[in-house]
Amino acid sequence: MNEKKKVLFVDDNPMDRLILNKILTELDLEYKETTCPQDFLKSIKEFKPDLCLVDLNILQANDGSVLIKAIRNILGENLPIIIISAIEDSKDILFNLKNGANDYVCKPIDKSLLSSKVSNFLSNSQISSRILPLFSFPGHLDNSLEILTQIKITSIEQTGISFTSDLEIQSGQTIRIKNDLLKDVFDNNFLRVKIYHHEYGHYKADFCEISEEDILRLRLFISKMQKTN
Repeated sequence: MNEKKKVLFVDDNPMDRLILNKILTELDLEYKETTCPQDFLKSIKEFKPDLCLVDLNILQANDGSVLIKAIRNILGENLPIIIISAIEDSKDILFNLKNGANDYVCKPIDKSLLSSKVSNFLSNSQISSRILPLFSFPGHLDNSLEILTQIKITSIEQTGISFTSDLEIQSGQTIRIKNDLLKDVFDNNFLRVKIYHHEYGHYKADFCEISEEDILRLRLFISKMQKTN
């Protein structure tokens, strides 16, 4: 019999705690709720969670950030941390992702979005601090770009992109692409990718050069796209 995955969360808002309880119960997870940083840090060693949910704005503005650092100091880099925040400012969110969080969900809590993120992190047997869910673009969005012919992005993740094209591109080939969507993410006019799979006009490619800052930007972008869909 498999043991249930365990989630520890801290939130001082009673209504949000009810929502979190409902979500985690429906996911059939073992969980423990705390309402202050002191109880949270006391519980983290005893409860040994597989994932933490942290209210970024608990009690004082910086408590959430302090807790993220504390989690990393106590349990290392492999425990997933999802921020739950009323703040939608990109700079604040990016700061906390850089500070050690893996993902974020803005308040008011979207139940289906948070359920998806929690399930994604817990379904991975070897969870890394850099895991990010795949986001697929809806078919009606025009995310085409040009390299002699048009290619259309169908999905984007932390390590690369998937796209379709009429152009014959061989696996192992490196190409340079230009696209407004990727420019918005990386603030760069051109991006180099390396093809690692192709089948009937469908391609998968890894980013060739991507900085730590670009990874954080990409994680933030994907989280925003998930929230709006």
